[in-house]
Amino acid sequence: MLKQQIGVEFKQIFTFNRVLTWFLIITLPVWIQYLIIHDGYSFTDNIDLYGRLLNGIGAMIFPILVLFVFADTIIHERNNNYLTYTKIRIDFNTYLNAKIMVNALLSFGVSFLYAFLPFLFAQYINPQVTFISKVGVSGNLHGTVTFDQLLVFGPFVYGFIYSLWVGINGVLYATLPLILCLILNNSFVALSIPFVWYQGMSFVSAVLGISKFAPLYTIFPYSIMQQKLWTVFVPFTILLITVIVSYVYLKKRNSTEWSF
Repeated sequence: MLKQQIGVEFKQIFTFNRVLTWFLIITLPVWIQYLIIHDGYSFTDNIDLYGRLLNGIGAMIFPILVLFVFADTIIHERNNNYLTYTKIRIDFNTYLNAKIMVNALLSFGVSFLYAFLPFLFAQYINPQVTFISKVGVSGNLHGTVTFDQLLVFGPFVYGFIYSLWVGINGVLYATLPLILCLILNNSFVALSIPFVWYQGMSFVSAVLGISKFAPLYTIFPYSIMQQKLWTVFVPFTILLITVIVSYVYLKKRNSTEWSF
């Protein structure tokens, strides 16, 4: 039953408009940043260029971007009374788990590509085609920002693992609003909470002088000096626990009858 429902969710979500949305999420923020930095900026090496490409509007609104991968569909299902008819024909746990699994797969894929494709451009394509010419060859193996520690294993390993990190965070920031939309009556509030946390805690941590724990800088660390790798797991763990608690609460609340 779960496998069948996952198939239904995938079939419904793969439309031209939705695929176009994914394409724009992956490419548009980086393209905008490229237009800003491609002329008049110089970079120490390919990794520095990569960081500049990611450190733009996309980093600032990351929770909003991943929201529109899949999680926003829950709003339409609530507003159009779709859930009223759905609960007649399907078990709630099956419905919830299918939504979360499809959302996780899609949001991970989009978030991973959002980080990995610019890496391929900066590290392999630009040196050959030279879209951006003012890029040095410092061979900065030690790096200046968090995650640059991984450069000792080679640039590709660095880019791949870091992109995995962005993808995993994308899953959490896309899953939490989906679950909250099934808990809270106000969908706008439910969808806004992850972004408010993302920006609010980044501001609070800056005020308190602990910017290394800012959610923004632990995912996109290109505006802060290099920190120990363990620091990125602090806001990540808080968000992960919040997602798990919200999931358990929702399942418990709807264990016998759907409340929406």
